[in-house]
Amino acid sequence: MSPNVAVRSYLESQRERFTRELFDFLRIPSVSSDPALKGEVERCAQFVQDRLAAAGLRAQTFPTAGHPIVYGESVEGGRPTVLVYGHYDVQPPEPLALWRHGPFDPTVEGEDVIARGASDDKGQVFSLIAGVEAWLKSGGARGADVKVLIEGEEEVGSPNLAPFLRKERKRLRAEHVVIADTSQFAPNVPAITYGLKGLVYLELIVRGSNKVLHAGSYGGAVMNPANALTRMIASCQWQFVKVAIPGFYDEVRPLEDWEREQFARLPFRDEDFLA
Repeated sequence: MSPNVAVRSYLESQRERFTRELFDFLRIPSVSSDPALKGEVERCAQFVQDRLAAAGLRAQTFPTAGHPIVYGESVEGGRPTVLVYGHYDVQPPEPLALWRHGPFDPTVEGEDVIARGASDDKGQVFSLIAGVEAWLKSGGARGADVKVLIEGEEEVGSPNLAPFLRKERKRLRAEHVVIADTSQFAPNVPAITYGLKGLVYLELIVRGSNKVLHAGSYGGAVMNPANALTRMIASCQWQFVKVAIPGFYDEVRPLEDWEREQFARLPFRDEDFLA
């Protein structure tokens, strides 16, 4: 039996168990921004560690100044290493009135699983853990070692991830990194995401008069800080959201012909996107 067939056969044989375990994962309210749920976040970290161990990885949990980081590996050496990243924390589920079911009560609707974290990021994390287990336990040959890092603070900006990466640089050394926090293009259309938009965080303070000024008397003479701020923000972009900041695009690599061809092959329609 070829490795791919063996892996698929294993996944199919474990479908019911994997589904049950995924639902158990989704039931844990691991909201990292809520101090009242700190115990639930830690319980979720333990769940991830147990699942990594059950998959055949050497797994452990690292405490941080915030929520734990879970790590597992299967390393024999002499082969390329793939480092998988994901997160087990989720966004707050409020407003609860908008949910058709409880946010932590996973429910199947058609071919979809509805629950907080089902697509960001517990579903992807669990899928990759299940895939790693299938490779390790199906008897198929592997061409790479694997390391898995699952954090619990992505939804609050990952304040303790960078210090952990610096401290554990040697442990985490790898030739390839797979981020389990992206999506596929459409049902039955998988995707490999290799480029994402970046983020820039700024704090800008605009000060005006130290007392209330009547707009009828001073509106044309004294700038309203709110107006000044909106003009500054608007000036950062040209029409069609092209960034107007000098030098912003200096290191942006233009799309190559093969990339444009690949994009053109995707089943994209404006009507579907705007629906």
